[in-house]
Amino acid sequence: PTEKNIPRRRRRRRRAAASARAERDRAAAEAKFLDWVATFSPEGRRMNCASPIQKRHVLFSSLKVTFTKTHKVGGATFQDGETTALAWADAQRAIAAGAATWTASEDGECMIDSLRKTIKVDNTEGLAE
Repeated sequence: PTEKNIPRRRRRRRRAAASARAERDRAAAEAKFLDWVATFSPEGRRMNCASPIQKRHVLFSSLKVTFTKTHKVGGATFQDGETTALAWADAQRAIAAGAATWTASEDGECMIDSLRKTIKVDNTEGLAE
């Protein structure tokens, strides 16, 4: 039957059931994504999946590391003492494996600190107090 031929109450019930299924599916997909993020960043479970800034940081950030032993990342092999920028997830895995360390930037800051973003809020109306 077409949507017009179905009584209004039944249409509402179908839409409510579909909405509930969609919400369960969304929650399951979000939990699966956060579990994946947590595999390379212990704090990943606390990520706000609705934040485009946080998603961009997790998916596209890079981290400068220095290898402490020969290590293969993807299709490339890096030698002891070699410094390179890796995708965030690859850098986290190399560090966890003991094959790399954080690399300090020119001003002596750890590169991880320079990746953190500060968001400034215009509080002229005093709403953020």
